[in-house]
Amino acid sequence: ALESAGYFSRPDSTKDIGCYIASCTVDYEHNVNCHPASAYAATGLLRSFLAGKLSHYFGWRGPSLCVDTACSGSTVALHHACRAILSGDCRAALVGGANAITSPLSYDNLAGASFLSPTGPCKPFDIKADGYCCGEGFAAIYIKRLSDALEQGDQVLATIAGTAVEQNSNCTPIVVPDTSSLAHLFDKVIRRANLH
Repeated sequence: ALESAGYFSRPDSTKDIGCYIASCTVDYEHNVNCHPASAYAATGLLRSFLAGKLSHYFGWRGPSLCVDTACSGSTVALHHACRAILSGDCRAALVGGANAITSPLSYDNLAGASFLSPTGPCKPFDIKADGYCCGEGFAAIYIKRLSDALEQGDQVLATIAGTAVEQNSNCTPIVVPDTSSLAHLFDKVIRRANLH
């Protein structure tokens, strides 16, 4: 994300950059805890260090935090990064989501609770939907104000018209999305983006 954004090609790149990383799994922690204790494990297992180590490595001084809101984590991280840029807490931000499946424990629990699809592929919005499939990886984007990107000659791949965050209504189980809650959230984003 940083290379694509041209961050490394600017010797005078600002250090006023935030880092917002979403993660909710603890598989790696389970694996490491099976081995003798070490100083590296002590800091390596803290989720806060997912963002903190990146900020430390690059010498960034903006907000640096890890977000854990389960499935919505990356979107919530993006929302907070956008708000920080708009409020002047930072000039740009790295926003990402990380998930590593390195232990069968979470998978077994999800399967035992019938969250995972027994037939394989996800079928969103389909009458045949029967669960989801776990995936792992890391994805990140580098964001800043459009005016700054244009002024600096950046390649702009997309613009963010608006963001919002809300909690799901309690008329469904906590793990089940509520249609009216999502509709209210989408309406809020559309209003904030002046797209109505």
